[in-house]
Amino acid sequence: MTIPVAEPRPANASAKPSAAGYWIAAVIAVVGCVVATIWFAVTIAGMLNAADAYPRFLVPGSSEMHLDAKTYKLFVEYSGASLDSSQLPLVSGLVVSDATGNAVPISDPVIDENYAWGSREGRAIGEFTPGVAGTYVVAANTARENDPRAVTIAVGPGIDLASVGPLLGSMALGGLSALIALTLAIVTAIRRRQWKRRQKLVTASAASGGLYPSDSLPPSPPTFVAPSSPPPPTYVAPPRHPPGWETAPGVAARPESPDQT
Repeated sequence: MTIPVAEPRPANASAKPSAAGYWIAAVIAVVGCVVATIWFAVTIAGMLNAADAYPRFLVPGSSEMHLDAKTYKLFVEYSGASLDSSQLPLVSGLVVSDATGNAVPISDPVIDENYAWGSREGRAIGEFTPGVAGTYVVAANTARENDPRAVTIAVGPGIDLASVGPLLGSMALGGLSALIALTLAIVTAIRRRQWKRRQKLVTASAASGGLYPSDSLPPSPPTFVAPSSPPPPTYVAPPRHPPGWETAPGVAARPESPDQT
């Protein structure tokens, strides 16, 4: 019985990158944007609900109200006030006075605020800061007698700086979620594209008879060639007799010893 042996997997034949990155990116984008939108809407609704609770009175008229020692804005409310750019005053004789009858200075609003919430539309026309907490009287007259619209004066703090943080936070959350989702989708697309390119190279190499494409193999190490060594010196035995040596006449040659044969 022959047991099949699985061939080792090539190092460059990695598994195909999953498409789960696209789904994760979509979930991050949707959840982040939904949460950011809800957060933003709740913050705006809280600000508008606060505006709906402002003390107010019809013009001409006056109202006595308790105010703290902080900056308040005076809003004029009438139909179309949030979109009115005519700058024509609908009220005149706007006065804020304390319990002793002393007038509190009124200045132009630093921020041009307006709101539209339900049946209420208003825009800021002035602001003032009571010196101490207490009871104050706000009064105003009608500037245009023939205007049929009902005019109301509302007094409130306007945009609360504590609400600016949540507004910026909700916008940052939406932008960050979109950025993370886009980055994850791009990375997933690049990885899957690179994998497809490697598969095409492997397929083309197999069709041509090679195992892997040449550009996927590591470079061959350089061949080491040992330096050639010079040949050993040739030993030449010295002559048996010194040059020019001859046996003198009448002298018998010295017999050679047996080990010199």
